[in-house]
Amino acid sequence: MCRVSGTRLTTLTTCLIGFWLCVSVHTSADDWPMLGRDGSRNSVSPEKNPPIVWSVEQLDKDRPIRAARGVRWSMPLGSETYSSPVVAGGFVWIGTNDDRKPLSGSMPNSVLKCFRVTDGDQVYEYNSPWLGTVNYDAGWTGLGSSPLVEGDRLWFTTNRSEVLCLDIGPLSRGEGMPRELWKLDFVKEFNSYPRVPLMGPPRPCSIGVSLFRHFETTVAEVR
Repeated sequence: MCRVSGTRLTTLTTCLIGFWLCVSVHTSADDWPMLGRDGSRNSVSPEKNPPIVWSVEQLDKDRPIRAARGVRWSMPLGSETYSSPVVAGGFVWIGTNDDRKPLSGSMPNSVLKCFRVTDGDQVYEYNSPWLGTVNYDAGWTGLGSSPLVEGDRLWFTTNRSEVLCLDIGPLSRGEGMPRELWKLDFVKEFNSYPRVPLMGPPRPCSIGVSLFRHFETTVAEVR
């Protein structure tokens, strides 16, 4: 059960995932496979009669002061979450960071997590290590990209400015884990300068047979 004892972004995002799934399950909602719902980027849902009353459990110094309502399940994310969740084929995908304490002088890994819609169980996780320098990877922001799902293919951008394509067919069919089909490193190939994915983390978009992804041209130096 999700609990709120402060205003941490992680807790609020976790609660929103649980609420979204509650909506999806109870109203038989269509998939939401990318940021903006579909290629139109029109985030207005066509669903009818959505739930309008919901709340997460609230605590005051670990003492419950309000019970949860309308939330089917919740699962923890990292300490920072800037990605928007997508729902496709019975799974929820969202980027975050690894909240386990990193080694001295390092930063948390970025993580793409996958949860099952029906019960919230985590069924897959992709880890993307810190790039090793804050000049290119701030580290604490995690994986800010929202994935794009079409059929058995999933695309997303890592904290390392890599575009990955995963075959998620084995996961969908219950035959195994997703497998990497290809990876394009924008730092090596295009001299991209990724930094902090707060206002506009790279989010793939497809039109026909083409895949589009913006990349950073920031010029900065951190001393």
